[in-house]
Amino acid sequence: MPLNNNYIVKIAVLDDSTFYTSILKRQIENTLYHISSDKAIDFSLSVYTHTNDFLQSIPSKHDILFLDFYLDDGQSALSVLDRIDPFKNDIKVAMVSQYENQYTVDKAIAKGAMTFIQKDKDLLIKASDFVDYIVRSYF
Repeated sequence: MPLNNNYIVKIAVLDDSTFYTSILKRQIENTLYHISSDKAIDFSLSVYTHTNDFLQSIPSKHDILFLDFYLDDGQSALSVLDRIDPFKNDIKVAMVSQYENQYTVDKAIAKGAMTFIQKDKDLLIKASDFVDYIVRSYF
């Protein structure tokens, strides 16, 4: 995607846990600070703890999405992936979950997630690596 100097890479985090949204936000902001010193790109970062709030933001298209698997109101990442259609809308999705179930991971990848990141001791490093890879590869 060719960029002009006014392009803003839009990143979103959707997780019903305020703890995880808080630490992911902080880590992503730190990563973006380092990337922006290397590249002339602006960023916006939105955090959502309610699925419906995120779904209402879809018209403002996100470039990168960190998506928790189990969400509020019994919704899951799979239903969100159906709604946002990452393939059609060119959204780079990292599914995030405390539980690693290969069937679930495979389904999410088939529906457009690029990767799975487990909520473990390596979560923040892997989230930073994902943002860095996507921004440097696609923008």
